[in-house]
Amino acid sequence: MSPTQRGAGLLELLVALAVGMLLITGAVSLYLQTARASQQQQALADIQERGRLVIRLLSEELRRAGYWGEELTPALEITDSPMAISRAELLQPVWAGSLVQAERKELLPSGATLTSVKADAGLPSQVLVVRHVRSDDTSGVCVRRRQGRMTLDPGAACSGSERYYAATYYLRDVEDARQGRVPALMLRELDDEGRWANSVELVRGVEALALEWGLDTDADGTANRYLAGERVADWESVVSARLYVVLRSLEPGVRISTIALPLPNARLALNDRYLRRLFVTTITLRNSRARLRDSS
Repeated sequence: MSPTQRGAGLLELLVALAVGMLLITGAVSLYLQTARASQQQQALADIQERGRLVIRLLSEELRRAGYWGEELTPALEITDSPMAISRAELLQPVWAGSLVQAERKELLPSGATLTSVKADAGLPSQVLVVRHVRSDDTSGVCVRRRQGRMTLDPGAACSGSERYYAATYYLRDVEDARQGRVPALMLRELDDEGRWANSVELVRGVEALALEWGLDTDADGTANRYLAGERVADWESVVSARLYVVLRSLEPGVRISTIALPLPNARLALNDRYLRRLFVTTITLRNSRARLRDSS
């Protein structure tokens, strides 16, 4: 006679259910952790990519600053057409300062101050101006040369000659469809008439911009000390720049521990849900260095 067939009892069902729930919970937890890690890695990769772009862009501009073509220190003449840059600063390769100082020089459009960065965070938002001549444009503020003298001619055709170029880099908030207002690096260039044109957005997520300038006090081509832009009185002695850029993720993620950012004259600590990275590099101003050594 065959043995009696019996199904699983209530106790066995409860045990199986509990084991199944544990397995499902573990699988879901592993999936969520993997998804968060993947999201964080993607955000970090995006920050690295945008950070390298900003560093490369500003570094190239600083290396070109002060290039006037054939002469290291040309004699300057300008036409009667008004320009947005004062005559005293037309051949000054670089300038940097605060938003307030830049507004006094009328370098920025209205409403250029950052609003999304908390005031008590103290994130620096300096303004950078670079000036040089370039030969890849066919119109604008043309550079004419005659007997060692350089004349600036706004609103002319620059065929066969160079164009005077000036650019202002600064930070401001821009509208984002998903995050509202986010900080971004902006560019403002001179137009063909020598006036400041409308600003264009370059890179989003740039939250802080600071510079220190290397001054050569003994004309040996090497910086002897570094000062913030607000403390530089003799821009002709500047031969290098130390650039600090803070980028953040475009979207908040998981809660992370406090991030310490060592910036000039400050060490910032932020503990919101945004990932951040600090990029630092030093750039030699080759034309300013050559000009200073040539004059010694």
